Amino acid sequence: MPQSPHTASTESTASTHTLITAALRWPSPEPTSRSWPMVGTVVIKGACWLWCRMVKNSSVRALADDAMTDVIFNTGSIFFPIVGFYAKIWWFDALGGLLLSLVVILNWSQTSMHHVRNLTGFSATSDERNLLLYLTMRFSTAVKQIQNLRAYHAGDKLFVEVDIVLSANMPLKDSHDLSEVITYFLESVPIVDRAFVHVDYATYNLQTHINK
Repeated sequence: MPQSPHTASTESTASTHTLITAALRWPSPEPTSRSWPMVGTVVIKGACWLWCRMVKNSSVRALADDAMTDVIFNTGSIFFPIVGFYAKIWWFDALGGLLLSLVVILNWSQTSMHHVRNLTGFSATSDERNLLLYLTMRFSTAVKQIQNLRAYHAGDKLFVEVDIVLSANMPLKDSHDLSEVITYFLESVPIVDRAFVHVDYATYNLQTHINK
């Protein structure tokens, strides 16, 4: 889920407040007012969700997830009071508030953890790393070996650092051009944001940053 961590924190805090309010109202049999304009909100938010989910952009997808959360919350906010009113169950509305708040808190907490993981340099999955290794190694027969490949998150996408071994007899111009093309190629992969390609002619290295 790509939502902003600030939005996730705000939504979780607001839902916690709703949960506390619902818990305090639980003992009270006071009737609840029904807000029919919320039906229009559900319809509009549902339409926003249908449109936004078709756009392959992290910011727009965030709006889609936010719209779906609103649809669930507002639908429940209509359903629980009406059922409680007609079924003469005075505590049903408060129960709905508790359940809806727990759902929203759980959803946005997972979103927060997703962003914390990505913003703290979480490593790429084994499948993502294997894909990058395969693409780099098969890009050109001039690539003799891959000494090291690191892929980690610096946001939604990956930063990739790769050390390749080329022939010692390859001209500097050719090695430079090849590494530059590999860089552009890796950055064209949808999961990659930036790529950094280091070129060497030996299959061994002194104790450098690779071993740290």
